[in-house]
Amino acid sequence: MTYTNEELLEMFKSDFTNSKKEVSARTVELYMTNISYLLAFLDNKNILDITEDDILDYMESIKEVSKSTYNNRVFSFRTLFNVLRVNRKIKDLHIQNPAVDVETYRKVENKRKTELSLVEQSILIKYTKDERERAILIVLLKMGLRIIELIDIKLDDYIYRNEFNEISIIGKGNKERVVYFDDECIKAVDEYLKVRKNTCDRLFTSYGKNGILDSCNLSRRIKNIAKRSNYFRDDRITQLCNHLMRTSCFSTMLNEDDVPLDVVQEWAGHTSINTTRIYAHTDRERMRKCVEGRKSIAI
Repeated sequence: MTYTNEELLEMFKSDFTNSKKEVSARTVELYMTNISYLLAFLDNKNILDITEDDILDYMESIKEVSKSTYNNRVFSFRTLFNVLRVNRKIKDLHIQNPAVDVETYRKVENKRKTELSLVEQSILIKYTKDERERAILIVLLKMGLRIIELIDIKLDDYIYRNEFNEISIIGKGNKERVVYFDDECIKAVDEYLKVRKNTCDRLFTSYGKNGILDSCNLSRRIKNIAKRSNYFRDDRITQLCNHLMRTSCFSTMLNEDDVPLDVVQEWAGHTSINTTRIYAHTDRERMRKCVEGRKSIAI
């Protein structure tokens, strides 16, 4: 008996979701998304026919991504075949895991990247080439969304947002939080909607087969925008990625807009306020202004 990719993916999703490892819904969704990228690259080749060379070809095509993203893709593929291999319905097929010997980076260094200044943010927005790029960049920089959160926003979520321009999203750890579209975001998104390709139900769509944005592609686009501007040095361009847009948002809120730390924590969806505090840069000028602005206590 042969199985379609849809059937195999449903088996995988069900077994992975209900496994003893107790993975979060967000992890399941991330792995499913990663697998969809591989299948799109292979023109929807049947999962059971995928070879190690197929996976190596795909990994070669995304070699510009960060080491952690690269490793995450490989882990997703390994998990897919490991889960299917023990599924009762297809156990007799003796499925091999073509990703088991695909190398990953042994040591991933999480070096802190300097957040974008307001000038750098403005330059990137200025040199976007179309309404979609501009809207995505403004939303990332103003709302501080994780890239998977941005990709997951549905068109209807935006259209039917509440009177305060808020929508609910599911973030890291399967936690729900409310995010807010300010006037600048709304203006950019509304301009984009005039030319939006209706390829799927997401707010921001791609021109690919399934219409879903690829996070790696977005990261490359940010680098291309920077190159187009002729403003950024090569070593700075290599630092640019989706996540830096998110951290730059919080840095701007804390250090330029003086938004309270606890508000930014809630906005970001951070469990610990210590995570948020990383983006607060206290310099002498800010300290001096705070001291000078204190009320007198003398009678």
